[in-house]
Amino acid sequence: MQLSVVDYAKPEDAIGAALDGDRVYFPAYLGPYVPPPGGYKITKSIEIFGDGAGASDNVTGTLFQPNADNSDVFVVDPSAAAVMVRFRGFTVTTGGAAGGSAIACRISGTQNNVRALVVERVSAFNLAGDLIHFEGAALDNSTVERAVISDCSLSFGLSLGVFLKNVRSYRLTRCAIIANPMGGVYAELSCGVLYIPDFDGNGKSRYATQGTVRSTNSKLISLDAPHVEDFQNDPQHGGAGSEGAFLENSSAAVVLGGLFTQHNPHRDSTGVRVSGPSAGPVALLGNRFERVYPAILDLGSGESCMLSSQFSDLGGGDPAPGTISFPSDPNSNLGMAGHAAVVVSDPNQDKRCGLVIPSGNSLPAVGLSDGMLFYLKTNPTTPGALKARVGGAWKTVQFL
Repeated sequence: MQLSVVDYAKPEDAIGAALDGDRVYFPAYLGPYVPPPGGYKITKSIEIFGDGAGASDNVTGTLFQPNADNSDVFVVDPSAAAVMVRFRGFTVTTGGAAGGSAIACRISGTQNNVRALVVERVSAFNLAGDLIHFEGAALDNSTVERAVISDCSLSFGLSLGVFLKNVRSYRLTRCAIIANPMGGVYAELSCGVLYIPDFDGNGKSRYATQGTVRSTNSKLISLDAPHVEDFQNDPQHGGAGSEGAFLENSSAAVVLGGLFTQHNPHRDSTGVRVSGPSAGPVALLGNRFERVYPAILDLGSGESCMLSSQFSDLGGGDPAPGTISFPSDPNSNLGMAGHAAVVVSDPNQDKRCGLVIPSGNSLPAVGLSDGMLFYLKTNPTTPGALKARVGGAWKTVQFL
């Protein structure tokens, strides 16, 4: 059933009257809506929707404003029951107070799971907190089982665009996340996909540590066709070099079809950094890096890397092409050692590269399977030999 806040003395009365499966409508003409202290509490499986985010003048769409500084606008609370909540079609921004988060869910260890949180076509900007904050207590229980954030604009906050912790599965699709000083997306102990996200100017505070996207201690992080721009924080004001994507201690990581670019060349910023132990493969598949160093793969022992051709151009008249730094142990990392820096483009040619063959001064001895290739070079002054794993043994490849 659809309920309209027009029919109730206060909007929170409509939310309180809604039953599981109901929709609560906030028409634009009654806004801006200011929630009670502590925000609108959502304790049932309902949908909150308005007339759309509207134009930038905040006149044509449904508008919400926080009640006070550090106060969230919507708070999902699963204390009474596990819930599924959808938010669609409105804007949240500051009025007289800086506020906290536009939409927040913080689950304690004694609460139920949140089955699903869906945020669609919502605009949030200029708030003091993380614009969207979803946090479970653990992955096994009291967790956010599924989160979907799509077609949203999350910009000009004073903290993060999106904070995710203990979210069992998330998908962020076609979102514009712009100018959030502490970073664009932070995901910890979570598993998910960022599909065609647009990031610009995030993580530029001197206090930012995660760059535009940071995933830590997560089972899977996949960045599909991301556009990551202008992520360098300012060294002149205390900032350090930052990364477009920092993937740390993840079980598996995939970055493909991405554009990582700076407005100006920056030697102290990196497009992608993968760091720490990884139980699964790390794959960089066909990305483009402009005016930024492409990638650093700083893995522990036992991990595998997969790299396809990358486009790299440092720009600014820099004569050196971009490089990718690999781990150092060929037996632990599919033999990709021996390349202190793998050149992936030449600014004087066509900026394309072919297959990068793992190399080193000794043949890999663990993690072997037929079909593997390795370039063995025992003497730096003489040519090496291309080896192939065939029939359980290394064979020399001869070119006729």
